[in-house]
Amino acid sequence: MQTPDAALHTIAAIVRDIHPGPEADWFVQGVSDYLNGESDLESALGLKGSGRLGNRAARRRIGNRNATLRQCLTLIPGSDWQRCVILAERINRLDRIRDPGELERLLLSARMACELPTTPEGIMRATRQTDLYP
Repeated sequence: MQTPDAALHTIAAIVRDIHPGPEADWFVQGVSDYLNGESDLESALGLKGSGRLGNRAARRRIGNRNATLRQCLTLIPGSDWQRCVILAERINRLDRIRDPGELERLLLSARMACELPTTPEGIMRATRQTDLYP
């Protein structure tokens, strides 16, 4: 029977063989750092948070939410500000929707992963964020 460290090393090798690429390299490097005692596993993999946007998972959830909000805005006519006002109203009424349309379904899926902004200003700010300009 393998020790937990040996099993983790084996898993890292399998990941590299099955799914080569940057994600596998990131995982293998994190496991290696952990097994060498350089840090705990969460920190080595970059999963330990340090504030609101401190970890990769949180950044990915927020990025996906913002992309969904941008997609929702394309479904609403009007100026940028008018669309943000309408979207904020729809977000604030999500719990009372009985028969959700395409827009509401997108918002509900985004809300499951991450908190949605509820003001037009918050929506405007979120939809202007990108990976380059957080």
